[in-house]
Amino acid sequence: MSKPTLYFAYGSNLNSAHFADWLAEKGLTGVGTKMEKVSNAYLSGYRLGFTRRSTKWNAGVADIVEAKGERVWGVVFRPNQGQWGALDRKEGVSSGAYMRHEVSVQYEKETPGKDPLHACTTYVVVKKEGSPQVPVPEYLKIIEAGGKEHGLPQEFLDHLKLASVTERNRVAIRMNNTTSMEIVK
Repeated sequence: MSKPTLYFAYGSNLNSAHFADWLAEKGLTGVGTKMEKVSNAYLSGYRLGFTRRSTKWNAGVADIVEAKGERVWGVVFRPNQGQWGALDRKEGVSSGAYMRHEVSVQYEKETPGKDPLHACTTYVVVKKEGSPQVPVPEYLKIIEAGGKEHGLPQEFLDHLKLASVTERNRVAIRMNNTTSMEIVK
């Protein structure tokens, strides 16, 4: 496998303060605490999900799941080699939690079908749980803050709310006339 150059982040790694804190906690600040941002982007044919129960959070953590007609918003970064190693460690690649996965994304300011897709590496859960896993509010706030930090569209926040709703988290979803969703407790 060739060395990846672009990384598509869709979960907690969107949040640069969270990533920097994790690096400091692990003593890895020498790799550079802020990854170089390339563009906001989306990945077609996938949806955001919470398919793995994290031992750190004792709750669900983000993943992407193939889903025809849907898309996941995120940010494309150009990590340096040290940051790639840190990302692998943070995502638990050696323990089999996540694995690197090659995807093609569309940059936010480009036209689908006219502009080319961009090859990126992202991380996906290796062994997905049999049912969706409820994330804790603190984890969702990290992801939401990362999305806001990078100016991701409202669609990102809507999908984050939708993905965090499961049969074990009794919340009703109601679509209104403007095709946006309302979460009703």
